[in-house]
Formats: sequence, structure tokens, C-alpha cells
Amino acid sequence: SGAGKSSLVNALLRFWPLAEGSATADGVALDQMAQRDARSLFAPVDQDARLFAGTIRENVTFGRPDASSADVETALGAAQLDEWVAGLPAGVDTPIGERGDEPAAGLDEAMADRLLDDVLDAAGERAVLVITHRDEETDRFARVIQIDGGRVVGRRWGPVRKS
Repeated sequence: SGAGKSSLVNALLRFWPLAEGSATADGVALDQMAQRDARSLFAPVDQDARLFAGTIRENVTFGRPDASSADVETALGAAQLDEWVAGLPAGVDTPIGERGDEPAAGLDEAMADRLLDDVLDAAGERAVLVITHRDEETDRFARVIQIDGGRVVGRRWGPVRKS
């Protein structure tokens, strides 16, 4: 808490200006890009669930209203939510309130690891920025930067050690 993780993400997404230093993507400074272009480089997954009042299906298909039932099932499976949703009274048609529920907060370590594996597999060759409090997770990444109080306090560059 308070290390600067959220500030870093907000600076990368250009919600906040960098206080010092620079951030680049493919050699181009993010602050020289149009805000929309810089933001299009990232697909952040926040620690807080952002759900809308409606059904689970409506939330899953929000950005792609033409998604099929199979697409919805695939997305829920990739998010490790398929079993949880299947246990709900009306499945994907279960109504949820605004901000909904955050089932990921209750994930055990093994399920959280499987979810991270799925995210990394889906990313393919794209870079993934993972912000975590779990030090044991960092062995899975080629580059690790530790921050505290808004400052870099440690770094490790090396090969990815896939678990």
C-alpha cells in the first residue's frame, strides 16, 4: 500500500502526468502520443470489479453485444468464473447490482495462479504488466521492478521462468 502502483498505472494510461522521468512504447514517448493512442496500448484489469446493473451476460457482452452464448462461456472460462456462474440461481442471466460482486477477491492461491496463467497465455507475445503484492509470483516474469514510496527500490532482469 502506498508504494506507487496505482500512480504508475495512471501515468502509463496518461490520466496523470509523469512527475519526472519518461515512459516509452516502441521508442516513442507516451506523452508525445495522442492520449487515445497511448491508452490503446494497454488493457488494464483493475483490482476493483467494474460491473453494471444488469445480468452477468449483459456485463460480459458489454463491449461486444453480438457475442454468442459460446463466446460468453469461453470468456467466463478464461476468467475462471464458469463454475462460479454455473452455481448461481439463473447462471449467466443472474442479475447483479452496480459494482456487482468481486469473486476474484475470494480466489485461493491455486485458482489465482491458474487465472494468471490464462492471462499470460492469452497475451501471447504482448507485454503484460502485473502489479502484485505476492513476491513468490515474480519468478514467472522476465523483468521485475520493486517500488516503494514512488521510487524504484529493486529490479531484476532475466529469463522468464514459466511455472
